Parts: sequence; C-alpha cells; structure tokens
Amino acid sequence: MRHIIIFNNCMNCITQRRLQVDTPR
Repeated sequence: MRHIIIFNNCMNCITQRRLQVDTPR
C-alpha cells in the first residue's frame, strides 16, 4: 500500500512539473 502512495505522489509531482514546464512564461 505504501508503494502505491509513493507512486501516486511521484506521478502527481511529475504532472505538476509538466504543467509548469508546458505553460510558457
């Protein structure tokens, strides 16, 4: 179960970073 939580958190971080990088300044 902990592994799933860590995986979810990692995916969320990646998605957030992707959104930030995707949005032009």
